[in-house]
Amino acid sequence: MKRIVWTDPAKNDVRSLSKPVAMQVLYALHRFVESGAGDARALEGKDELRLRVGDYRLVFICPDRDTIEIRRVRHRRSLPMSRAVAPIRKGRERMGRARPATAPQDLTWKRKDGPAPFRRGMTNAELEDVRCVNTFAHSGTRWARNPRVWRYMDLLSLISLLHRGELHFTRLSDLLKYDPNEGTGAFLTNVVNSPITPSVISYPTDQAQEARNQEEIRRIEEELCIPLAESLPRIKEQVGKWDRENRNVHISCWHTNEIESDFMWKVYARQEYGFAIVSTAQAVVKALVVDDVSAAKIGWGFVVYPTRDQLIRERLDIELGSTAAFMMKHLEFSPENEFRVFVRAKKCVDTCEMKVRLSDLIHEIRLSPFVPEWAEGPLVQTLTPICEQKGLSLVRPKRIRLRG
Repeated sequence: MKRIVWTDPAKNDVRSLSKPVAMQVLYALHRFVESGAGDARALEGKDELRLRVGDYRLVFICPDRDTIEIRRVRHRRSLPMSRAVAPIRKGRERMGRARPATAPQDLTWKRKDGPAPFRRGMTNAELEDVRCVNTFAHSGTRWARNPRVWRYMDLLSLISLLHRGELHFTRLSDLLKYDPNEGTGAFLTNVVNSPITPSVISYPTDQAQEARNQEEIRRIEEELCIPLAESLPRIKEQVGKWDRENRNVHISCWHTNEIESDFMWKVYARQEYGFAIVSTAQAVVKALVVDDVSAAKIGWGFVVYPTRDQLIRERLDIELGSTAAFMMKHLEFSPENEFRVFVRAKKCVDTCEMKVRLSDLIHEIRLSPFVPEWAEGPLVQTLTPICEQKGLSLVRPKRIRLRG
C-alpha cells in the first residue's frame, strides 16, 4: 500500500470542508490508494495529478513509487487548470489515436532547489547525541512508574502515522504559534510561593541547616526584588544563545495523565474529528529506537512549570542547560502535563519524521467524545482494517451517551 503524505495547505483545505464532503474525500482517497479505483488524471502542463471526488479535486504528486503527496483539495471551479488529460490507468482515444497509459509512480516530481517538502525517517547519522532531562512529572508521577501518556491529533495526522509508520517531530520554532514564549524557558513567570521554602527541610530542626535555609531564603527574596528592566538584557542574551543552540531541535509532545482530558480534546484534537493515541512514557521512547537509530539519539523528559522562587532556588536554567529553553514553561501551561521527546538534527531540516514501531507506540486509539453520531460508524469502519493490518488495538468507541 502506498504512503499518504498531507501538506499543510491540503490539511487546511480538508478542515474547511463540510463534514459529509470531508468524509467522502477521505473515503475516495483511500479507495484509490488501496485499489486504484477512481478518476485520476494528469493535469495539462503540470507535474501534478488530480483525483475527482464529486465537485472536488485532490491535487497530488508521486515523489516516488511508494508515496502519494496530497498538495491541495479544491473545488473544481477554483483549480487554475481545470482540463485534465492523460488518464492514469487506461489509454484514451484522442484525435484518432490512443494515448499511452501513465502510471502515477512514473510521474516523479523533482524539486530543482531547496529542501524537499517532506522526508523519510531521520537516520542515526543525521542526529546528535542527547540525554534525558527530567524524570519527575509536574503531576507527581515519574519515569520509573512508566506513566500513561496521550497524543491528541486530528484524523489526517492519525492516518498519516498509521500508513507511514513515522512520528512527526515539530521544529521548536514552529511551536511559537501555540505559545509565543516557547523556547525561552520560564524567565518571565511572576508566580511566587508564599511563604518561600528552602531547598532542604529537616526534622527535628538542625541549627546549622536552619541557618543555611534562612540564608537561602534571603538570597531568593533579594533576587525577587530586582526590577525586570535590570534583568532583561541578561535574559535576552540567554534566550538568544538558546535559540542558536536549539535551532535544529525537533519535539514530539505528549500529555501525561491516567485518564483522557476534556481540555486536551478541545485544544489539540479539532474536537469533532479528534483521536488520541494512548501509550506510556517508556513505550514512546522504546518505539523510536528502531532500525539504526540508537537510544543515545533520543532525548526525553517531563516539562517543568516552575514558580519564580523555584526557578531562582534550583537554578533550573543552569541545571538543565540549553534544554531549559523547551523543558521549562510558564505555570499557566501546567494543565498540559507535558512529556516531551526530542531529537537534535546535525543539519537544518524543514521537517523531521522519525520511524517508529507502531506496535510498541500505540496501546490504544480513542475517538473524541465530540464525534457526531453519524460519523462514528464510518470512522471506525475506515480505521479498523488499517489497525488490523498493522496488528494494533482497534479503535475504541467513544463514551456511551445517556441521552437520545
